[in-house]
Amino acid sequence: MKKTKIYPIEWLKYHPYKVIGSVDTYYTKVANVIYDTLLIHPQLDTNYNLSSDNLIRLSCCLAAWFEDVISQTGIWRSFTAECNKRDGKFLPFNVNGNNYFDDEINVEDVRFIIWYHLQQINAENLVNPEDDLIVAAAAEIYNYLDGEYEHAPENEKMQQLFSNETKYDTFEEYKTLLDWFHYSCYLNTFNQEVLAEKLDDDIFGFDIDDEPDESEGLRVEQSFLNKNNLLAIDSPVWLSLIFKEDHPNYEAFVKVKNRGYSYYLVIDEDNEFVYVIDQGSKEKLRIAKSSFTYLPQLAPGFTVIDTFLAFYNNEWNLLGSYDFSILGDYSEDDLLTEDIIQRETAECIRKYELFLKITNGKRIVYFETRADVMKFLEENLEEEDRWGIYLSEDAIGPFYMAADPEIGFAVFNKGIACIKDVDNPFYDQEVADREAINFFVKPGFIPARITCYLQDQGMLPDACYNSEGLTEERGRIIVQENWKFLLTYFLKANL
Repeated sequence: MKKTKIYPIEWLKYHPYKVIGSVDTYYTKVANVIYDTLLIHPQLDTNYNLSSDNLIRLSCCLAAWFEDVISQTGIWRSFTAECNKRDGKFLPFNVNGNNYFDDEINVEDVRFIIWYHLQQINAENLVNPEDDLIVAAAAEIYNYLDGEYEHAPENEKMQQLFSNETKYDTFEEYKTLLDWFHYSCYLNTFNQEVLAEKLDDDIFGFDIDDEPDESEGLRVEQSFLNKNNLLAIDSPVWLSLIFKEDHPNYEAFVKVKNRGYSYYLVIDEDNEFVYVIDQGSKEKLRIAKSSFTYLPQLAPGFTVIDTFLAFYNNEWNLLGSYDFSILGDYSEDDLLTEDIIQRETAECIRKYELFLKITNGKRIVYFETRADVMKFLEENLEEEDRWGIYLSEDAIGPFYMAADPEIGFAVFNKGIACIKDVDNPFYDQEVADREAINFFVKPGFIPARITCYLQDQGMLPDACYNSEGLTEERGRIIVQENWKFLLTYFLKANL
């Protein structure tokens, strides 16, 4: 790979300010040393498609992580604290246990950040977090940073960003902070690629160049709604974990929420607010006029605003793009009401309990053929209870039916050979050694709730993190010790 140089202008891409200072010059030098260190491991490029641009990004993000720890701005520490809260350890794949220091730099931190970047770039494959290449590069980078640790300067601009002296009283101020955090913070830069995919013309049916408001609106929506982050939490939640409880806007941060896309009938307005009724929930709300980029003449009782809403600092605001229509222009089927949500939730619980009653308490049962499944359904369930269960005529067995309070029950055939259950005659360890990992890392394979149940019952013991350089035994240990992280990272599961 051709050697290049990282300039401060590149470094500033990961920061919310535009003026270069002496601290930025220092950390740009750090990024260049990291770049040169990674460059002497050409197999990283060969094995993981680490292009020059991605190598620069990884180098800058490692330098930004170092800057974060030195400046005690709390971004990395919020991540490790949440990991510890969830799994009882500060970092996924950490084998050092009590030797991890959450207020200092650790070689495991460097190793994890390298793994994260390589895994993002190689999304179709599993990257070995214990790859000798990653371990060696991380050790060299850590040794360099450890030598810099005592005299590395704190970044006062970044400290000021999270300081109690910096207030975010308005929705616009909060949106600006959130946009930087979601798209440019060193742990979240891959959200830029996610946004680019969302902006695909064929999906959204508009031309980005001709309709910049639509593009910008989607950018704002994604910063609030997207959960592509490491722990499958949205950026407003993660941001609230960074700020201290005595920050003047802390309460506003933790109370940020959004309403799904809906239709809001205008009933009144004044100088500050537009008063509306959500046509789904029938709830009366007021929307801050300051959140509108344009506002035509409204006709109370007729004008409808089609949009998402975000709640910040005790006020509802327009979130992203929006449109105006006239009452009656939409179908009642377009409305996701609270009643519908409550009925669907209650129906899932009812079907779950019905399934347990039929199976004498078993949450999973097995069938050899489609005919066996249909016979079970017809003999045990009324027609309305079978609604939603569909197997095509050419569906290939064997099958299993699984139940959960959040999904009711459903029929699957994927992964049946991987389920080690005394009632499962189709279990095949050889297949399980290869494929059980799919329960944890393959989106759309099986609902995460079902995987959690199987894992809790010890029915997926063969799941192996199948990656080059790992023994089967070590691959299984990685899954068993990190399965919750794998589900949240790869499947974006809310556990």
